Amino acid sequence: SAISENWLNQNKLNISKKIKFLFVGRYERRKGVEEINKSILNLSNSNLIAEFHFVGSFPKKNRIKSNEFKIVYHGEIIEEELKKKIYDNCDVLLCPSHSEGMPNVILEAMSRGLAIIATDVGAVRLLVSTNNGVLLSKCNEYLIEKNIRYFLLMSENTLLKMKKNSIEKVKGNFIWCQIIDRIAIELNK
Repeated sequence: SAISENWLNQNKLNISKKIKFLFVGRYERRKGVEEINKSILNLSNSNLIAEFHFVGSFPKKNRIKSNEFKIVYHGEIIEEELKKKIYDNCDVLLCPSHSEGMPNVILEAMSRGLAIIATDVGAVRLLVSTNNGVLLSKCNEYLIEKNIRYFLLMSENTLLKMKKNSIEKVKGNFIWCQIIDRIAIELNK
């Protein structure tokens, strides 16, 4: 899998006072949304400051509310520029799926400069390492909660380095023109 070069964030990366977590995807069991919801509710009364953003179609009955955290449901976003703005407004992508191949959402988030919390399934380990995020051994609310807390307590410099590493990894390995060039070289051998 790869991504178009126009997805690369060329802007200066920054971190807001509230670390903003993002989930992008449809509401379905295999995506780990229930575990994300439980982990957010488990973090209530922790005196931590965070925001949670959800992009995708979420039934009202599956949306959670919190007195402690700002939770934003953006709905389904088709328009690419609007999706990029939402990514650019966040710091960490949550992708704790029970199963995946090579999720395009992780490539999109990395190309916009997000650190990643994802489950070690499919080809995710090709994208995520300790340099740009955390690989969860399984989709579980306690691991998600522990790693949200890890990012909330992390120094700004460490998070900024992870965000930069995400962009560099995409730039160096996952742009379509590079993949096409590598395939062409292999075919011409």
